[in-house]
Amino acid sequence: TYETLGVWFTFPPPPSDEQEMMAYGMGVHVAEHALVTSLTVLVGCDKGDVGSSWMILHPDTQRPTVFLFDEAPGGVGICESAFERLDGWLPLALRVVTSCQCKEGCPSCVMTPGCPDRNANLDKAEGIARLRSLQFSGGMPGYNPLR
Repeated sequence: TYETLGVWFTFPPPPSDEQEMMAYGMGVHVAEHALVTSLTVLVGCDKGDVGSSWMILHPDTQRPTVFLFDEAPGGVGICESAFERLDGWLPLALRVVTSCQCKEGCPSCVMTPGCPDRNANLDKAEGIARLRSLQFSGGMPGYNPLR
């Protein structure tokens, strides 16, 4: 373990139906990938400079949550810089997924190298819905810088 800088995103609560919750989780997973990809474009870094994780129900937020963090111990300001550009970051993340012409997701839009799940359990349509829930959440209360 090490201390670093990061940011987290919370999503509206998932449905209680188990099958719908699985689909919802696959959308959160897509959102994680899109947020990482768009962050690298936004601040001009490599995907290897940023770590990420997601949970369908995080114990601290009690919601589906995506975490992005600087891979460098102590942080180098990557996530902090992206957080300061949140107004551009979220539309870019949505555009990464929606601008691709594929139907179900591909390496250009929803897959990312180094995914611990080997890019399994991804649902492009659900990912778009999850990103839109962040995009238009009015006031964006779930975005909080970590220090």
